Formats: sequence, structure tokens, C-alpha cells
Amino acid sequence: MTSAQDFTEMDAAEESIAWWYWNRQAIFKLRAALVQALTACKAGSGAPVLDYGCGNRAYQGVVQACDLNYVAADMPGNTHADIVLNEHGEIPLDQQRYDIVLSAQVLEHVPSPAKYLAEAWRVLKPGGSLVLSTHGVWVYHPSPLDLWRWTADGLRATVAEQGFEVNEVRGVMGLLPMSIQLFQDAVRTRLPTWLSKPLCGLCQLLIGWTDRLHKDSGRARDAMIFVVRATKPS
Repeated sequence: MTSAQDFTEMDAAEESIAWWYWNRQAIFKLRAALVQALTACKAGSGAPVLDYGCGNRAYQGVVQACDLNYVAADMPGNTHADIVLNEHGEIPLDQQRYDIVLSAQVLEHVPSPAKYLAEAWRVLKPGGSLVLSTHGVWVYHPSPLDLWRWTADGLRATVAEQGFEVNEVRGVMGLLPMSIQLFQDAVRTRLPTWLSKPLCGLCQLLIGWTDRLHKDSGRARDAMIFVVRATKPS
């Protein structure tokens, strides 16, 4: 269960992000969508969650806010990882170990989404859940590569092809705020810092306000980020 204290701590962390930070609203809204997806998995208190491609452990607080046990995995050289993947991105663990595999903003960077998802399938327990987020529309951001973008239908098909039962595809940030974000990103790097900061601050306010004009059904068609919740059949 997620407690009021957990959400207070998450809110405090969000407030630490500067008002002018260029993707402030995307961070907030993605965190909220991941909490919803993780909660909907209905794993027991303390259930193990593998963050497959953990980066700087940006989603550790999200997992812990859902009263789940966070385990980080990433490629060699990432000192934030609890588990070091091999050079092919494979997890050096026995199969059927985790209740949930979390993949947050990773899939667009992997050379083979099919192999990546097959590895997530392998380490999930039967009946376990995959919670995955990736981009519908976003600016180019290599880390070290940036290879893929999806439509909602395409992402659903990509996940289902690996044997998962797709429970839900949720969109984060609809068409209008997405357009404002892209405008901001096209302009901000061309401006001096003293001007780009207030521009980003204004755009982020507009993004937060205009996203309220979209219904969930609209975001499920056109979104900046998609969040998938899927199950490995028992």
C-alpha cells in the first residue's frame, strides 16, 4: 500500500525540480502514471521489483512509495546498479525470480526490443507483471543510442509478441501539451540562459494546464509517453 507519508516524500522530491526545468511536467506525470501501474499490479508488500536499465535510479522512490522492494540492474560501468548485466544486456540470474519488472524510459534505447522483452519475460514469475514506459513522441536523446518511437498500437503489439498479456496502455501528456513541449525544445537551446529559463517555465506551466483538457481516451491515442502494464500468463 502507498501511504500518505510516501506521497509527501515524493511530492517534496518533485518540488526540488526547478520551476524552469525543461521537462518538469513530464517527470511529474510519468511518476504518477508509474505509481498507478505498479499499484494495479497488486503485488504483495515488499514484492521484488527489478528496474531493468536503472540509469541513475530515478524511479527508486516510485517503487518504494508503492511498498515494493527495489532492485536496480544496468550495463557494466553503472555504479548505481545492484546487478550488472552482461555485455548483451542479459540478466545474470535464474529465471522466474521477480514479481514485477520495471522498464522506465529504456526501450527506445535498446538495439533489440524483442530480446530485451524476452529477457524481462524470463526473469518474471508466472503471473508477474511488466510495467514499461517509453516514448510516443520525443526529441532525439541518445544514451548512447536513441533508436525507436511507438504508437499505442505498435507498442501493444511489440509487447504482446513476446507472450505478454497487455492489460493496459496509458498515455502521458496529450497532443496539445506535447506540441508545446516540442516547441519549447526546438527553441530553448537557441536562446541565452537568461531567456531560455523563463521560456521553459512558461511552457511547463502551459503544458500542465493544457494536459487537463485531454481525456484518458485521447492520451491513449496520441501521447508523448506511453505506459504499458502487462502480465506473464501463469
